[in-house]
Amino acid sequence: NSGTDGAIAAGTFDYRFLDGAPAGSNPDNIASIGGLTGVATDFNAGSLATSLTGSSTTFGIVYTGVINVTTAGTYNFTVAADDAATLYIDGTFVLLSWFSAGTANSLSLGAGQHSIELRYAQDSGGSGLSVSYSGPDTGAVSTRFFLLLRPVDW
Repeated sequence: NSGTDGAIAAGTFDYRFLDGAPAGSNPDNIASIGGLTGVATDFNAGSLATSLTGSSTTFGIVYTGVINVTTAGTYNFTVAADDAATLYIDGTFVLLSWFSAGTANSLSLGAGQHSIELRYAQDSGGSGLSVSYSGPDTGAVSTRFFLLLRPVDW
């Protein structure tokens, strides 16, 4: 949440919601402009879609935020998505999860702030999205992703 003071609130992501499934239900095909914007405190994409449009199918969401890594090292990120999600950190592709109970990939991160982009596509049927991570800041314990976010001034 980039708010009026330029700070990101702990445990939040900005989102951009677009009604209608992206081409091929591929999250990387979500339009780069337009849509409804706001602040999310969780990844309950179906509830967000219902609150915005009255429907929990055929939509795309781009979540963005910043994480603050206090201890440099290798971090493991896991995304479970129905239908599909892609995760980018500092603009670098980390993973793609299609109809998955959990797709994981590791990434070396230095101490400091890192930008996060999570793109989620929902076409039809059930929806679901969860993200977790583990690494030096978590004592190697898998932790829900929203707990990784920290306040930050730009």
